[in-house]
Amino acid sequence: REVVEVLCAALKAHGASFVPKVQSTVLPLFGQLLGDQRSSDDKCAALNVLVDLVDHGGDAAVHLSSNVAAACLQHSSHPHPHVRRSACYGLAVCAQRGGATFAPLVPSALQTMHGIVMAQGSREGDNAAATDNAVDAVGRMCRYQAQSGIDAASVLPTWVTWLPLRHDDECAAEAHSYLAELLETGSPHIVGCLPDALRVVCAVRGGLGLEAGQSMGDDALKDRLGRALAGVPGDALAAARGRVDASLLAHL
Repeated sequence: REVVEVLCAALKAHGASFVPKVQSTVLPLFGQLLGDQRSSDDKCAALNVLVDLVDHGGDAAVHLSSNVAAACLQHSSHPHPHVRRSACYGLAVCAQRGGATFAPLVPSALQTMHGIVMAQGSREGDNAAATDNAVDAVGRMCRYQAQSGIDAASVLPTWVTWLPLRHDDECAAEAHSYLAELLETGSPHIVGCLPDALRVVCAVRGGLGLEAGQSMGDDALKDRLGRALAGVPGDALAAARGRVDASLLAHL
């Protein structure tokens, strides 16, 4: 664990300049930690380092992102929720950082993430954080992989119904920020499911359903979500408000 923390800290601090050192020395070792016989802790450690390599390595790590994404996709259906969480987070990062190298994985990644979210018990116990990461991964695929041919008109309305996120602060901030962006730009994919989007905005702004230590976004994000509704056509917004409970609308 200490080695992983040191490597991840070094990648965050030194970025691209540290990638060659990791690639030539410890990268093969972490690849071995993903072997079938390794423990869940070993797999999480390996995935965390590989994902940080892509996340902080810049252009120097792009050539590695397709292999890292493939490893994350392989482990995103792992029975242990901590491994699933690390793997789904990795897919989110690779979707954002990997550019065209990630595009071939989009169809299978979307299908796998959908299966994780819809699985029985996906929002219970340790599964909940893994599911938040799967939802975030779908959002980042829509946000950063438009060139892959992703059918956002079909995917985004379903994605909105999976929000808000409450069990992983980073995923919540990322996903709810993307929702704000879609509202600000008046995305037709969101206007079509505006009542669902409004319910999410109300829940985030009101902190609804949160337990101690949880966050759905900071005050700046909450304010942004409220202002984002100005990007929605007035008639569509009025119609959507009529389909949302008044007690929720009080949080707008």
